[in-house]
Amino acid sequence: MLLTDVVWVSTETFGWWPAEIISQNKSEKPLRVQLFGDIPTKMVELDNTSGTFILPFRCDKSSEFLENGRNSDMKKIFKTAVSEAEEKETEENDGLPSEDYAFHKIVDSVDSTKPSKRRKITPEK
Repeated sequence: MLLTDVVWVSTETFGWWPAEIISQNKSEKPLRVQLFGDIPTKMVELDNTSGTFILPFRCDKSSEFLENGRNSDMKKIFKTAVSEAEEKETEENDGLPSEDYAFHKIVDSVDSTKPSKRRKITPEK
């Protein structure tokens, strides 16, 4: 999994929450992230950086995380946190998805286990 600087982090208290990686080295453990929004716990350290606990901000599950956050008791704070994450991502990428995200989407869209389907083209007579 390729990580951008803006990510989703699974937290015990808030569920999936937008955050920014602040560790200089993304492979460093524990990986330090700072949660967006006005919440008491801003800094989180992750020993496990598998997709179970951290995902790129622009991932296939983003809409699910957004829906869950909008329906939570902390929806106002969550909305602010998402806005801050989007602003940070836009600032870093000139409004475009990060290169890591674009590469991640391309790699995920290619399923090497299935043979490619080729259409036979016959010339017109």
